[in-house]
Amino acid sequence: MGHICTKRDTITKDQLAEIKVLEDEKETGLNVNGNKVKWTDNKEAKLSSLISKRDAPDELPSGVKTHLDNTFRSQFWGRKRILFNKFLDKGNLAEEDSLELLSQIDGTFYAKNDEFFENAYAQGTPDNVQGMIRDAKTNFDMESFDNAELTSLYTWQIKTYMWMLLPQLRNYHGELFYSLVNNPYHQLNNDITSMYYKMGQPDDDDERFVEYKCQMERNMIFDIKRWKENYPGYTFENENLDFDVPAVLRIKRFPVTLNNQDIKFMKQRVKMCREYLMDKENEVLNKLKRKK
Repeated sequence: MGHICTKRDTITKDQLAEIKVLEDEKETGLNVNGNKVKWTDNKEAKLSSLISKRDAPDELPSGVKTHLDNTFRSQFWGRKRILFNKFLDKGNLAEEDSLELLSQIDGTFYAKNDEFFENAYAQGTPDNVQGMIRDAKTNFDMESFDNAELTSLYTWQIKTYMWMLLPQLRNYHGELFYSLVNNPYHQLNNDITSMYYKMGQPDDDDERFVEYKCQMERNMIFDIKRWKENYPGYTFENENLDFDVPAVLRIKRFPVTLNNQDIKFMKQRVKMCREYLMDKENEVLNKLKRKK
């Protein structure tokens, strides 16, 4: 939903206010200061242009069409790019750790939701549905966590979850939260192994290699106690384990709300996307018929 609900270049609030000013001026012959003014052709053209922009029908932006073309290739032809990288890997593996971290901060247990929801327009599985929608995004490292913000993509994802669960939730509020939790052991080990070969297989006590291993521990471990619990046999390269980050500094929260206009917009965009995909399918099928 986040991919198809991108906004096109629509009229701004300032332009809407300008329409109201011009309409009042045309009707009364008075400006906003109450002075008499002449209605001119330029003002008429300006008002007409702004009204046309305000009332223009919704169109699918080019970025939405690109997303739908990828969807068509996946569904019709069974061709799609397989996305897998260490960032997605951590996000999938550490999802429950993120919920546990939030539970620790709030003093409430947030259980991972595995239930699949759907309505006539959307489907999906939110991370947590206790009283409100909570969706977790697990950052790969401290830099990505520090730069994390509420994006349009994630906003519409959460709005969709809220819409699907109404009236079960009985409210129009949700939350996106970013978390900074330990990377899985295999990611730390993979990076160290990769550097080992890049450095020409140095001895374990090689000064530069030891320095690198120490830095990688600092880059991927944020909760020393939790790491020791998960990997009790692990031997730290760092002699001084002073790189623990307090839990309260490893969560960033962003509220998300849903309104009736959001629901109307999502319905409209889904219908438009379905029409686009059906037209694309018919185009391919017609070409195949002509070949026969």
